[in-house]
Amino acid sequence: MSEPIVEAATWADAPAIRTLLAHAFRENPLVTWVLPDAGTRLEACAAWMGASMDRYLASGVVDVARLDGTVVGVAAWRPPGSPAEPPSTLPSPVGVLALVVGPDRAHEVVTMLSTSVGRFAPERASTYLNFLAVPPEHQGRASVGCSWTWASPGPVETASAPTWRPSYPTSASSASSRPAPPA
Repeated sequence: MSEPIVEAATWADAPAIRTLLAHAFRENPLVTWVLPDAGTRLEACAAWMGASMDRYLASGVVDVARLDGTVVGVAAWRPPGSPAEPPSTLPSPVGVLALVVGPDRAHEVVTMLSTSVGRFAPERASTYLNFLAVPPEHQGRASVGCSWTWASPGPVETASAPTWRPSYPTSASSASSRPAPPA
């Protein structure tokens, strides 16, 4: 088996990323709370997280790990200075959630998530890692996990809110197309 390659995602990766996220998070405790119907959770998760991932592809930094050409990992980042307003394209993540669980439940979920994020956000501008996932069949395999190495960008504001960034590969084929890591 070859080693995974980490590179910038493209719009062509969106269907594979959406599917990977659905499988990776299907049994996650937060996702099971948000999407309690096990019979529809996989599709609902793909739709909900897919709409969110579209915003990261448009305005953030998304990396994928590929193994023999197949996406086997995804990391979605929001560096400091990223646009504060998400793209106005449809569907929105909140809109998809409202369609799946109903508007009242969607409001409850969004309120809880927004409140929680605000309590733990670092005081200074920081790179935010929103998604880091591999599909269940690759979870626990060091070969995929080792594709991402993490480097601290400097002093950490608080012990509960560290800031991390990817350490990009240095091969000529992959490094030439990478954006500079956020400072």
